[in-house]
Amino acid sequence: MGSGSVDRPWLRFALRSVEFAAVLLVGMVLLAMLVSAVRGALGLTYPAEARGAMASVEMGVIMALIMIGWLRFRRFGWPTTLAMAATMLLPALVAAALTGIGVIALGTAMIFEHIAMFVLMLAVMLRRRDEFTIRRPVLR
Repeated sequence: MGSGSVDRPWLRFALRSVEFAAVLLVGMVLLAMLVSAVRGALGLTYPAEARGAMASVEMGVIMALIMIGWLRFRRFGWPTTLAMAATMLLPALVAAALTGIGVIALGTAMIFEHIAMFVLMLAVMLRRRDEFTIRRPVLR
């Protein structure tokens, strides 16, 4: 094993967690700007009463697409990829529903959504820890 290699499974797991968080952050900034620009160029806006709910759903979809793209690039199989994408979508749908019916404000929804996404992502990673602690996942 060469120098700089990570041979401890839990260290590799931790590094993958940080990697996913960084990819999601950078990808979200870039894709959100692109989606916003396209929406603006097409003159598309959300109705005021649905703006909060739509913002939550839009963010969840963008983050799920980022997660799918990155996991497939990193050679993870479809079951893991879809489970991780679901960790982005489920909190978004719950936040959208709660915002849509006026239970919580958009700011609170976004905080809930981000915390839930990372907790669920960690849960999936722990459940499938063998895939997240090996050096190179096998594309399936």
